[in-house]
Amino acid sequence: MRMLVCGCGALDPRSMVRSNVVDSLRFVGHEVLVFDPTDMTGEAALAELTVQLRRYEPDVLIHVPTPGELSREQVHAASQVTSTVAVALHQSTVWTDAPTDLRSLSEDLWHYDLVTVPDRWTFEAFQGEGSFRLSLLEPAAHVPGLVESVLTSRQGVLAAGPVSPEAIDLVCLMLAAGLDVSVLGQGWKEVPLDCRRSEPLASPERGTLLAAAELLVELPVPREIVSCCGRADEEMLVGQDVLDAAAVGTPVVTLARPGLAAHFVVDQEILTYEGLRDLTGLVAMLQTDPERLQVIGEAACTRVASSHRWTSRWTEVFGSWAPQLSSDVDEDVRLVSPARPLEGVTSKV
Repeated sequence: MRMLVCGCGALDPRSMVRSNVVDSLRFVGHEVLVFDPTDMTGEAALAELTVQLRRYEPDVLIHVPTPGELSREQVHAASQVTSTVAVALHQSTVWTDAPTDLRSLSEDLWHYDLVTVPDRWTFEAFQGEGSFRLSLLEPAAHVPGLVESVLTSRQGVLAAGPVSPEAIDLVCLMLAAGLDVSVLGQGWKEVPLDCRRSEPLASPERGTLLAAAELLVELPVPREIVSCCGRADEEMLVGQDVLDAAAVGTPVVTLARPGLAAHFVVDQEILTYEGLRDLTGLVAMLQTDPERLQVIGEAACTRVASSHRWTSRWTEVFGSWAPQLSSDVDEDVRLVSPARPLEGVTSKV
């Protein structure tokens, strides 16, 4: 099918929307166009989205609704122009660079043809309001890419997540304990720490960095992201960093919370800590037992490969719900920037 993915960061190869929606949909054989409304006003974004829908007539519009960009009303108005099936894709706090709010799903069910939610309890809570428009689309991982020529033996702790006061405290505690720590995430380049700091990376560099770590520590999700998603700390789902690390066999330590159990068996496939003060002792202890870390990493990798791949998720959603409108796939890459139309693409209609 021909799809138009609309979301902040969709043009950026380092973003979660790009790697987990655009790239994974292309991987399973869909023709994917991309529109990024970042830095556009609401009216300008609506006008450009309408132009793209009229020009290329996609079968499905997938919108990742993030704060401050296109509203559900605007997406609905644009999709009506060409009778395009409009899908709202919610991942809540899972994608920290594209958080989505789960507090107004009732309104989404009125404006979109399909609304996906990332957890079973949200799905069950809203199922009575429109089960035919609601679908469960749990977090998953895309097939990881690796730069094999630079891979070495696993070593050190990789702390992953965006910068926040809580995350800084956690990293500083580990450094003060003498642990070999490096950091991956948004905003860390500006923090003066005596360790390696990396901004978000595109695959395969991201996969390679994750695969080279002995252990990944998932940093706390910033308070502003949790707040804008309408979720409490204990309601946070498994993070994308956790899934991506598990996909390459890297064991993970993360904050204990009920949502983890939907994806991994705690203490067998993932490790947890209760508070910041517990973490440094736990990490130091784990590093003395590399055999246990290897077993946990391999178990998590097996779990992701069997149960948490985007290839299976897309088949579950579009294989049973969306009509099979198109079987031919164009192989060239299609990207839409906010200020210019697609280049080198002609409509099939």
